[in-house]
Amino acid sequence: MGAATTTRLHVVIEPKLSIDRVFFLLGYARKVRFAPETTTLAAREGIVEPFVAAFLNALQRALRRGLPMSYVSREEALPTIRGRVRFADQLRRRYDLPLPVEVGYDDYTLDTEANRLVKAALRRIERLRLRSPLLRRRAAEALGSFDGVTDVAFDTRRLPTFSYTRLDQRYRPVLELAALLVRNTSVELDPGQATMSSVLFDMNIVFEDFVWAAIGDELREMIPTSYRWRQGKSIALDEDRNVRPEPDLSLWDGSRCVFVGDAKYKETEQGEVGDIYQLLAYCSATGLDEGLLLYAEKPSGPIAHRVVRGGPRLRVETVDVTAPLEQLRDRCRVLAVEIAATAMSAAAAA
Repeated sequence: MGAATTTRLHVVIEPKLSIDRVFFLLGYARKVRFAPETTTLAAREGIVEPFVAAFLNALQRALRRGLPMSYVSREEALPTIRGRVRFADQLRRRYDLPLPVEVGYDDYTLDTEANRLVKAALRRIERLRLRSPLLRRRAAEALGSFDGVTDVAFDTRRLPTFSYTRLDQRYRPVLELAALLVRNTSVELDPGQATMSSVLFDMNIVFEDFVWAAIGDELREMIPTSYRWRQGKSIALDEDRNVRPEPDLSLWDGSRCVFVGDAKYKETEQGEVGDIYQLLAYCSATGLDEGLLLYAEKPSGPIAHRVVRGGPRLRVETVDVTAPLEQLRDRCRVLAVEIAATAMSAAAAA
């Protein structure tokens, strides 16, 4: 007989964080606000089912005007001409055969990347053993609206990103929550050979997303409009450009990096050795004289490690994610000021 298939829900959250603060951090970078009743329910019953309910509520609101459609570029071989004929492909693939015709056209369809991501999230919910029969029924009903949308197994490390306009802003909370569900729902195999679906929010990623978004919101008013605040932009560590680490935080003036940093959901007074090595590599790759390590830690004085033999200065600072929200925003504002000053200094020295 094959392995038994069961479903398990589990979320790993540092005990020091309240449920409402976890929801705040989850939603901040995605411009999603969770209703107070969602966090109240999560505090009583756990985070997973309230999170699923919040996603289904957002989806229900967005679909009041129907499933969004969009133009998708397609290239196919058809028995009739549609759109434009791709003559080079026709000659290369068909030679002297008149049919089928290689064409390219724009199709106004429901089968878009955005709808595929939402359907993938609904499929993940379908595999979870939700205790609420109402949630299970709502998820099944919502899935029925996506019959004309292709099922896609997304790579959780490379989920699609979207640019939002005034016309599709209503769909933004749905897509952002769908991405969280797809990224944080996994299938595991326990030692007992039982396949289980689980939900696991990686607080390292949640913390990184938050500080990138919160500092970025403050930075926009402090830096030239040509600068770009990036998350996970790869840099070349070796001359052959084969080793390409991706710093959590970086600021760019065109192709030149003027600030680099990393964010860690850890508690430490002076920074862990492995993290410091990592930041040193980032500074070496970008040619910067200074880098920043941010930890999720209660307030402490900034610490700087000066690398021997004229190496870079590696700063260690903290962000207390348990602080009152106004204090948390003020802290991100202070860090933005420091980062802007570091970047301007690096640009001037170039």
